[in-house]
Amino acid sequence: MAENQHSQPSEKQPGESTDSTPVLPSELFAARLSHINGFANLIIQVIRQLVRFMFGTYGSLLGSNTPPKMEWPELVGLTPEEAETKMKEDMPRVHIQVVQANSFVTMDFNQGRARLYLDPSGKVQRPTRIG
Repeated sequence: MAENQHSQPSEKQPGESTDSTPVLPSELFAARLSHINGFANLIIQVIRQLVRFMFGTYGSLLGSNTPPKMEWPELVGLTPEEAETKMKEDMPRVHIQVVQANSFVTMDFNQGRARLYLDPSGKVQRPTRIG
């Protein structure tokens, strides 16, 4: 019975010492530091994903390297409703303004806006772009 107790080595926990090998403070510090570094790397990865989500391109998947679409020449000749549907597929959060023929607009640049310039017949007159 006494043989069974001594034949199985007990698992050593950080900070514990056995009769044969003492745990040095530097080893304990290194073990704790590796756990802290692993947790810090996890936090950094989560923050990077949040930044990509919050400031990434509209309509692209997280981690995608494709640049955001800035212009839609294929919308020329479509109705405003058709053009808006196609733009929302590429950029779901874009704010679309429909500008009638011969109308004035401000010259400010807004990255979350796209304007559909219509001709007198009510079709998209020129390529739509962000701004």
